[in-house]
Amino acid sequence: MRIVEPVSGLPALAKPRRIKASHRRRWRIASGQSVQRYYDPQIGRFLSVDPVTAYSNPVGAFNRYWYASNNPYKFVDPDGRTDVNNFLQNDHGGLFYNAAAAFDLPGTFTVGSHGNESIIQDQTRAPYENWDAYQTYSNAVSMGLKPGEPVFSLSCRFGMTNSLGVNQAQVMADKNGSKVTGADGWINYKKQGDTTTMTVWSGRNGTGKQGAFQQFAPGGKGNPVAGSAIKSISVNTKTGTVTLRYGQAETGSRIPRTETFKLKDDKLK
Repeated sequence: MRIVEPVSGLPALAKPRRIKASHRRRWRIASGQSVQRYYDPQIGRFLSVDPVTAYSNPVGAFNRYWYASNNPYKFVDPDGRTDVNNFLQNDHGGLFYNAAAAFDLPGTFTVGSHGNESIIQDQTRAPYENWDAYQTYSNAVSMGLKPGEPVFSLSCRFGMTNSLGVNQAQVMADKNGSKVTGADGWINYKKQGDTTTMTVWSGRNGTGKQGAFQQFAPGGKGNPVAGSAIKSISVNTKTGTVTLRYGQAETGSRIPRTETFKLKDDKLK
């Protein structure tokens, strides 16, 4: 049987291996509709591209055939968008996974995962893996986090200090020399049409006192940057529009400050 690359139709250079994106929990042959691609062990590369634009920094990101930092046994990159998306794809009908996938802010390393004030959880493999702050930083670097690059986490309680005095967001800020944003409570997801809105609360499922996504700077000792609190995030998973609504009003106004980003079409499904 002649095996061809699923997009271009060109012959494969060697018999490819089927690489499993483990969140699917099963093997599938690569196709335009599946989350897998053919891998050629002779050249050590995948034979079809990620849907993202090639980036010059880090240099490996310029190669769109370089899957999951060229380490498919350790990392899973289902569609080449979000930097780290550890949600199960079918969890709550894809609510968490799809919102995290679309939340890919320009110039920011994004992390989507379940978690608490001590760990984030990688649910893309079995058994699940818990990453502490230092493991999260190390894995992020392996997946392309650049020194000084801002980080935004969609993990619950990522911006809280635990009983041991460790704040995961602060650890990443100090280790990477960049500003890191994380929730100071439990993240609540509410979907209406194609838009999912994320807010932060002291209790689960949108109960208790409303919190925020707080930003931490290197050397901040666990104290958030003044005026950085983001009260809600709205993500349109169809158009790729992301809107951040801050707790602080615009200068000279009572209207809360907002920022809106529109991702390129090649970032969307």
